[in-house]
Amino acid sequence: MIEREAVGPDAAYLCLTYDAFAPVVASGGGLAAHQLELCRVLTLAILAHLQEDSVEAVFLSDHERQIVKIAAQQFVGGLGLGEYQAAVAAVKTLGDKAADFWKKYGGPVAAGVALLMKKAGLDDVNISIALEQQAQDSSTASTYYFLSQLVAIARKLGWDAVYFLVDKVDETPATTNNAEAAGKLIRDLVTDLPTLETPGAAFKFFFWDQMEQYLRMNGLRGDRVEIVNLGWTVGELSQMLARRLAAFSGGKLTSFNQLVDETATVDGHLLLVYLSHGSPRDMIRMARSIVKEHTRMPNEPAKISSRTLARGITEFSKESTLEKFGRFQSDFSRIPSASFTLTELASVFKISTTGVTNKVNAWIPTGAVRALGTRPNPGAKPLNLYGFTDLRIVIASSSESIGDVLNTKAIECGDCANVIYADEAELDCPNCGSKVVRGEARSLLDICGLGS
Repeated sequence: MIEREAVGPDAAYLCLTYDAFAPVVASGGGLAAHQLELCRVLTLAILAHLQEDSVEAVFLSDHERQIVKIAAQQFVGGLGLGEYQAAVAAVKTLGDKAADFWKKYGGPVAAGVALLMKKAGLDDVNISIALEQQAQDSSTASTYYFLSQLVAIARKLGWDAVYFLVDKVDETPATTNNAEAAGKLIRDLVTDLPTLETPGAAFKFFFWDQMEQYLRMNGLRGDRVEIVNLGWTVGELSQMLARRLAAFSGGKLTSFNQLVDETATVDGHLLLVYLSHGSPRDMIRMARSIVKEHTRMPNEPAKISSRTLARGITEFSKESTLEKFGRFQSDFSRIPSASFTLTELASVFKISTTGVTNKVNAWIPTGAVRALGTRPNPGAKPLNLYGFTDLRIVIASSSESIGDVLNTKAIECGDCANVIYADEAELDCPNCGSKVVRGEARSLLDICGLGS
């Protein structure tokens, strides 16, 4: 929404997306590396703006003109074509204007920058030796100086503020499905209050929720940086699926159940909602998987059968588990239950408790497994209990039918309506702490049963 509104003719802010971290990783990380990348995209935005209206350069002071020129040379001029195009994509406010600069001038990026300097009347600006030395300094103090100066220049060129939108931290090769690695990558930036409180700049981070604990334990100031947890309720996801169906059927369909055979014993629409694990994208993809299974069978009846419904869910569960937890899938496929203790896993994998502990400690940061409290152990110390966070992991490797998995491995907390994936007769809800007793609680099959 911020990006879309920033492109409008009346946009009062400059919107820059920071979602490419390869240079930061290559440099070994650190705050200065992040600040340098922010300077790079901000400089590019200023240059693209001046290319469109070079007259505005006359409103800059001599020092500001020096800042723009040295920043153009230092942060943009040395980019390769691929790096330049990636940086252009980050400048959302100017839309195609930044890309037009390259198309217009062509050739090496440095040559294009030199032509722009001439057009804006900056080619004859003499850069002081001190400023030139500072531009080559890779210390945090130096990169922050240029960042704050460039923000001030952007405001002088007509924007009220500069918005940095930071995203895809957990989508690099080293951080995918690793909350701790993602947290380490961005920690120095998200915990540096002087940078986040740069006058005229605003930062909005979009993080995987699994990163929150690591960041809070490593300096994230919740009292200074507002933390908002976004999530979709069952009702909201159900409504979203209904609207998607309506939009693509000309209003003829408002429930996935309208595509399912009337003899089905489960609410397919609601089941999609619950098995989406809170992800609208996964919900739509699972629906597509079911439809794909149905349409590829030549002798299927007009509507989706219960068998095909189950097959589509199973296939998507396997695909989803492989995508998110591929390096652990072979381990997960050997675990017969939704909840387990270290002792049980030691028996499954035929390794020591220490070895199993190392396995579980590697699974937890990926978001696949979480602690579920303890299991009573008569005559001895209670055993630590763990369980899968996503029922699709269980479905992907279970030899049981989906109906049996829904009935025996997913139970609802009566107090907070949280669905817990576990085989336990009773346990404390990890969400609200209430006691959940299997014989008294609804299973996910009960919840999604027609007429429930």
